[in-house]
Amino acid sequence: MVHLIILSTLSIITASFSGYFNIKQNIRLRLLFKFVASLLFLAVGFFASLQSGTDKRYFLFIFSALMCGLLGDLFLVVKGFFEDGNRIMFEVFGMASFLLGHILYIVLFITTAGAFNFAVLAIALSAPLTICLLQKFKVFDLGKLFLPATVYCTILALMTATAVNFFIQINSTPALLAMIAGILFFVSDFSLALRNYNKKITKTGVSVLVYVVLLTYYTAQVLFGLSIL
Repeated sequence: MVHLIILSTLSIITASFSGYFNIKQNIRLRLLFKFVASLLFLAVGFFASLQSGTDKRYFLFIFSALMCGLLGDLFLVVKGFFEDGNRIMFEVFGMASFLLGHILYIVLFITTAGAFNFAVLAIALSAPLTICLLQKFKVFDLGKLFLPATVYCTILALMTATAVNFFIQINSTPALLAMIAGILFFVSDFSLALRNYNKKITKTGVSVLVYVVLLTYYTAQVLFGLSIL
């Protein structure tokens, strides 16, 4: 168990260094530390499976979703090395990777829970409503990204909702870890949207949100890996 705690801690610390180099606009070091941080949450999932002897299906879904997260991380950082035209391609690949990861989590949590509390769908339904309100009151300025951002946010919120349902139905420590991870993932992406699309945010606010995004995201992925226990 000690090695899992060490790997988890190193993943989050390394992610913090990635945030530092993001603020300093050093793309190469940002990519290096982000890649290492993502490899570490993959290692958490892998070694958790060796220790727990959990069913292979749960491990394969979680590990595949974590791999999607790693690919998404790389695509969204690598885009910084290219001109605007090519950046869009890497951004699409990155978002597609994260979407696939969310879908894997959704399928796993629904099929493993065995039952579904439809009240949790309020979480998923509130996401597009929130996006619309933030756009209407000019907190966000999504422009042409309004529709894809709304679709992505809805799927992300559905992942969070199914993680909450997973805990309601299973009521175990691993299910609790998965639920907390789902909530943190949502907080991370909402903070990312606030950083990128709120035109009124200050430079200090941007710097703070860089760390909020990374720390909540990497904590979420580490907890998903630990839920294999």
